[in-house]
Amino acid sequence: MPLDPSAVRVADVAATRAGLTRLQRAATAAGARTTTRLPAVLDRAAAARREVRRPLPLVALQAVLLALVALGSVGASVAEQRRPDVALARLRGRRPLAAAATVVGDLALVSVLGCLLGGLAGWALARVVAAWWLPDDVPSRSTARCCSRWPPPPSPPW
Repeated sequence: MPLDPSAVRVADVAATRAGLTRLQRAATAAGARTTTRLPAVLDRAAAARREVRRPLPLVALQAVLLALVALGSVGASVAEQRRPDVALARLRGRRPLAAAATVVGDLALVSVLGCLLGGLAGWALARVVAAWWLPDDVPSRSTARCCSRWPPPPSPPW
């Protein structure tokens, strides 16, 4: 009984293993013998899948840390540029917290807007790249209900 490799999906691995076990039991009960390397192939595929997933959180953490460093650098630069304005506000009689609140308010507005717009842009870009790069039969959280309104993107050059 040949196995169609294109019919096996990641979600069907457990069912494939169970079907193989049933087949082997039925063959043994009928006095026949079955030989297959399918369990080893499925084990290697599961190990490869785990290996692929392992570096993703590390890369994401590095990107987040880079964004935080860039945000801190921009914040320090803006604070340095606004130092004369804060000093002038202090000379005019504003309290230190009120003078600093103007700089913090400016930074908070820009930071919140940047985080929201950057998060939305990143999410949309991830969906488009996943829809373009992954084959149609690979389920993805970013492509599960994505891009059904648009025509399929072109195939990657490789």
